[in-house]
Amino acid sequence: AQSATYHLPKTALRISVLVEKKSYTPGRLSEYANRFLKKNVEQEAFDHYRIINQDLELYAIPDSSRIFEAKLENKLNITSFSLTEDNILLGINAEGKGPKIKEPFVPAPKPEPLDPYKYLSQEIVSTGSKLKMAELCANEIFDIRESINELTRGQADYMPKDGLQLEIMLKNLSTQEKAIRQFFEGVTTTDTLEHVFIYVPEKEKQKEILYRFSSHFGMVDTDDLSGEPYYAIVEDL
Repeated sequence: AQSATYHLPKTALRISVLVEKKSYTPGRLSEYANRFLKKNVEQEAFDHYRIINQDLELYAIPDSSRIFEAKLENKLNITSFSLTEDNILLGINAEGKGPKIKEPFVPAPKPEPLDPYKYLSQEIVSTGSKLKMAELCANEIFDIRESINELTRGQADYMPKDGLQLEIMLKNLSTQEKAIRQFFEGVTTTDTLEHVFIYVPEKEKQKEILYRFSSHFGMVDTDDLSGEPYYAIVEDL
């Protein structure tokens, strides 16, 4: 008689942790930000991490301690078995549905970084003094802001013909100002990372460290005391 070897299922947890990473890089002229723009900015690069979401999903794994053999028995009207790829029993005389596999996290595409040098005049680019460059860049920023104010008040010498053209001009000026400000304010980029942990609850495991997390380093090893511990606690109900 034909037969099938199968496992009974055991519960496992798939724990997905989304971590936001912000990386700051100081600008080339950051030391002059307060002098020319009246802004206090960080002078050293740094990374900062924070947990933005945690998701817990139950799924089945084969229980290696519970393996059975089932025979096809015509007199019991057992004609077929449905098993998963790892031999967990899904159905008898029926096609059972396997577990749905959660799609991995895909971060949103990041915008193209701005190149501030594209918006600088030849005079600014060719100057050999950082102080002089900072002064010229600051003047450029204030000139752009003045142009934006004149356009929004309708006082510019060359006003656009319609609202769409005005919107395009304001957007271009804002992009230009933002790009040049990067020399003073630096650049902050944001990434979202997914960390997945598989945990199998056991009665004898009452409390154990699942992972450690640091706002300075992100996920760290479970024995790395720079991170705060996050525990898995199992209660037998």
